[in-house]
Amino acid sequence: SVERKLKILYVVRPVAGGIKAHILSLIDHLDPEKYQVYVAGPKNSVIEDLKNKNVITYLVDVGEGLRFIRDIKAILHLRNIIKDEGIFMVHAHSYKAALLGGLAARWAKAPLTVFTLHNFIVEEGAGRFKHLFYDITERFLPSMADRVITVSNALRRRVIDKGKAENSKVTMIHNGISLRSAVSFSSRRVTALKHQLSLPSKAPLVVTVARLAPQKGVKFLLTAATHVLREVPNAQFLIVGDGPLKKDLEIMVEKSGVRRKIFFTGFRDDVRDILAACDIFVLPSLTEGLPLTVLEAMAAGKPVVATAVGGIPEVVLDRETGFLVPPRNPMPLAKAISFLLLNKEVAIQMGMAGRRRAEEEFNLRRTIGETERVYDELIEGWEEKKREHLEEA
Repeated sequence: SVERKLKILYVVRPVAGGIKAHILSLIDHLDPEKYQVYVAGPKNSVIEDLKNKNVITYLVDVGEGLRFIRDIKAILHLRNIIKDEGIFMVHAHSYKAALLGGLAARWAKAPLTVFTLHNFIVEEGAGRFKHLFYDITERFLPSMADRVITVSNALRRRVIDKGKAENSKVTMIHNGISLRSAVSFSSRRVTALKHQLSLPSKAPLVVTVARLAPQKGVKFLLTAATHVLREVPNAQFLIVGDGPLKKDLEIMVEKSGVRRKIFFTGFRDDVRDILAACDIFVLPSLTEGLPLTVLEAMAAGKPVVATAVGGIPEVVLDRETGFLVPPRNPMPLAKAISFLLLNKEVAIQMGMAGRRRAEEEFNLRRTIGETERVYDELIEGWEEKKREHLEEA
């Protein structure tokens, strides 16, 4: 019966890509005998993807950026859901959802609150007021939760330092992926995919999958590509993803004179097939939490060239599963890519080492298990407090 189950409310902001995949797989794999899951968030989050699961969804305008009236309304809406449904635990994902969900949980006196932080709060080029707001949020947020989960150790250190949080309050749980769906594809499928994307079947393929936004650093890859093409003229580059910078990046490629070598696919839902078809995966980000695309590429057995930012060095082992390079610098990026294209044996070995690492360290079962363990610890702690209160009374 629903009454015996623990009622847990996920609060989400607009999400796509890795964070969305993480939240969906968490909801998918939680023990349905133990938890009744509710999800509150805006249209472009995970709400549409949950239509047929036994999950109760609420459309709540948890929006990006700061809009005072809208945000106050969202807090009120969340508070009412928590009270009306008798929610026991609120689990909010990302800073914005944590802020609104945390205030609502406090106001509605929900017994337990958990935040998962997926990446660093700083947005490139935010104005002064926004920076001040982010600063205050980072300092104040941990005090609103019973537990903060971060997806990388780098992020955990940041939360502890900025939020003056106790070590025991912040738990690092690496993202994980389901490996069964990352099996190697038949060469026939790879050929078909290359044909569909009008790529020459024999040319080496370098892929990045990213939202085309400033913090993903794709322009540095495009500059690097022009250098790589001097060394490896038959290489092809595939830029998978959409975002505000798409037009600018396309213009950049037009001007660089290598238009026939660099392709923009826009958003694709067959990323795993594309990773199976590629030779090297590149992520030139300027800031990252713990990118699922890198895990997906490793699970597909591909060497990864990525910038040494955020949680990436916790995933990619330099010179073992790929190369780590400094951010905002096309030359080291170009050197690493060229090296792997010219040394196929090394590339294959690094890819295999990456696959082993993904299987051992970053599988989804482990992520889910560690998250449920956090829930169990919090519930036990809460029950213990309740007993003490009763004994005192």
